[in-house]
Amino acid sequence: MMNKLEKYCTEEIEAIKATTFMFQLHECAFFDKIKFREFLLCIKSLTHYYLENGKTKYYETILCGIVDSFSYIMQLFYCHLDPGDLYLIENYHDIKGEISSYFEDMRLAIRNLIAVTSDSNDLDKRNAKGHYEPQKENFNKTQIFEDFDFTNFWKDSQYARSQYVGNPPNDELIAGVERELGYKLPASYIELIKQQNGGIPAKTCLPVGNNRTKVITGIFGIDRNKPYSVCGEIGSRFMIDEWGYPAIGVAICSCPSAGHDMVFLDYRECGPLGEPKVVHVDQESDFKITLLAENFESFIRGLKKDGFM
Repeated sequence: MMNKLEKYCTEEIEAIKATTFMFQLHECAFFDKIKFREFLLCIKSLTHYYLENGKTKYYETILCGIVDSFSYIMQLFYCHLDPGDLYLIENYHDIKGEISSYFEDMRLAIRNLIAVTSDSNDLDKRNAKGHYEPQKENFNKTQIFEDFDFTNFWKDSQYARSQYVGNPPNDELIAGVERELGYKLPASYIELIKQQNGGIPAKTCLPVGNNRTKVITGIFGIDRNKPYSVCGEIGSRFMIDEWGYPAIGVAICSCPSAGHDMVFLDYRECGPLGEPKVVHVDQESDFKITLLAENFESFIRGLKKDGFM
């Protein structure tokens, strides 16, 4: 039998009752900020319950339902990039300034819920006081950029050091930048900035078919003190807020046009926790979006020197 917290979340996921947040969003196109906070608080309390008492048989159903609900919310946010879209939130302008914080709230809620131990009866995953200790991720880091030679990848110059290259990042800085952006940065990007925190690569051209190429001038790092960094003076938020670029993710590379085209990590399909694609956005062509690579590692591997053709 479901406990009260599970029942509350299930009612939100099903969106049948008119009093739920998801019903009002789906049926009335109204984003109730108070009910949204109540939904998040319930998820937080339920996560704590699972950590203390173990998962129930409803855990996976509820987790999948919450992920679907949050994906639907983000889809509605993205719909506002097209003024002609029929699926618009009625009070969007009242919540527009808080959307980045909503992204972060949803990201953390899902991350913490997923972090619940995979076996509710496995006491080995609890410490002597009975508290849950998160398990370390089990993956082989060599799979990221495996066999990729970073020797001479970066082009050194005084300009690069002053405008792009930041101090080596630590885990605290990475987490803080992700909170500020509202997106989980790709593991391959983090691996790259641990090699060097932003800069100008020696290879700056990417073929996109039909004998065409896209050219970048630099890759943003995460040092806020550098103008060309994701949270810097000329970073992702600046390009979206001041230049009008679509809020599809994170601006990650500058281009020779001095701001009139950019390379973005595109989270529209995967959501803020997923693996983003890499796209080119052209301001001069009404912000036309062109796919460059399925993921960031493929993008980096695809870079060529000027005159490669």
